[in-house]
Amino acid sequence: MNCPKCDEVVEPDAQFCGNCGQQLSNGLNKGSNETPVSSNQSVAEPAQVTSSGQASPAPAYALVNPKRQKAESQSMTALLLGILSIPGAIISVIGLVLAVCGLIMATSVRSGVTKKALNNVAISFGVLGVVASLASAVFGYVYTGKQSAAQKDETSASSGSAGSPSGDDTVVEVATNKLVDTPCYRLTMPSTTLGVIDAVAGNCSAQARSDESFELSGTLFAVDAASNTQVNAANLAETAQRIVGRNAGLLLPGYSVTTERAATFAGSPAYIVDAVQTGGRSSVQLAVVLHAVKHGENIFVIGYGADQAGADVLQFEKGWEWK
Repeated sequence: MNCPKCDEVVEPDAQFCGNCGQQLSNGLNKGSNETPVSSNQSVAEPAQVTSSGQASPAPAYALVNPKRQKAESQSMTALLLGILSIPGAIISVIGLVLAVCGLIMATSVRSGVTKKALNNVAISFGVLGVVASLASAVFGYVYTGKQSAAQKDETSASSGSAGSPSGDDTVVEVATNKLVDTPCYRLTMPSTTLGVIDAVAGNCSAQARSDESFELSGTLFAVDAASNTQVNAANLAETAQRIVGRNAGLLLPGYSVTTERAATFAGSPAYIVDAVQTGGRSSVQLAVVLHAVKHGENIFVIGYGADQAGADVLQFEKGWEWK
């Protein structure tokens, strides 16, 4: 037979449940067909162990189930872990570990506990702990990203205000309007990730990058202007191969040339060279352009590099205007 309160197995003649303490009627009613004990009759005491070593009959209550008691204890522990995971979510990793451990413990002993309501509460707190920990992690990620962006903006602003044009050697920041204006050409930058653009006043060379630091930049753009009266349309390919092509040896440390071809850039003869990073994903495209300008330069090496395949220097052609 089973206890009507906790469903624990009890002895047929048990008067009390040893698991929950519930008084049972079976033990009292079992002897309904036995002779009642009168008031002047003494009630026989439970049998004890005799001198001969024989055991007395089993006591009139149910024996405790160790497995069920262990399950109840684990359910209580799971509840405590779930409760602690809520404030622990301030540090998302700690909160998540506590919540998950509580959930696993509560669900694993659910079938073996009698106090289902307590077990349900433990599971609920575990779920809340997981949600709170994940929300804390997302908030921390977003907040850190905003702080990093704000610091980067402050750095860019301080760099821009630190240098104002005051001569031929001054670096001119033109990141605000995406315009590079030199004595040789005017370039309106395309919609790229190049947020830091600088040029030296009176010089036809320019540079642009996606970060203040060259080492951290994911994209780079550069123009190098030179004068060489020996170069013409007939020997441009040979000159370009000698400058940046396969015949130049090491184009860039860790890069190798993949393709070379004749082309045009902004209406002028050009020679395009593609290179990729050995064992990596970064790529570089260079254009050696022949165009004589009033300033005196006639050779322009225009390069664009990205931390992914398919760098395209020709995207700058649309906004390029010779002077």
